[in-house]
Amino acid sequence: MSERESKICGYCGGEITPRHNLVICSGCNKAYHMHCWDKSGRCQTDGCEGKPVYHPAPEPEAQAPRQASSMAKDVPNYLAWAILATIFCCQPLGIVAIVFAAQASSSLAAGNYEAALKTSTMARNWCLAATVVGVVWIVLVSIAAFVLAFITEGIVMSI
Repeated sequence: MSERESKICGYCGGEITPRHNLVICSGCNKAYHMHCWDKSGRCQTDGCEGKPVYHPAPEPEAQAPRQASSMAKDVPNYLAWAILATIFCCQPLGIVAIVFAAQASSSLAAGNYEAALKTSTMARNWCLAATVVGVVWIVLVSIAAFVLAFITEGIVMSI
């Protein structure tokens, strides 16, 4: 039986799985939860004077880079905004925003929280740029049309 396989705690009788911190008695090799050894302060085998040998659980980083689902809900992808900015504001910048929004969703689905956060921020920035450029363009075109209408009206009135 390997050291990280499931064992039974000599103090509480509960199962010690690989995700638990493990203590092995150096005298009798009995397994304990780390908190159970700390609570009792010694080996529970009569007459055993063994010392604790601590075996901490593996670090979470050693596993796949999956993140908690509550964190995943905190990463927006801005896809709807990117699509609307592409249709109504500025196509070139909106397309870039759509690409970053899709990458944010893909990174989140793969469990890569940091990459999802980074691409989400990039998608937001490109959406904002597309929206600002589109609004400025619409305002400039409206002003030009308004001025042109007055100039045309003035020319027509003078004839």
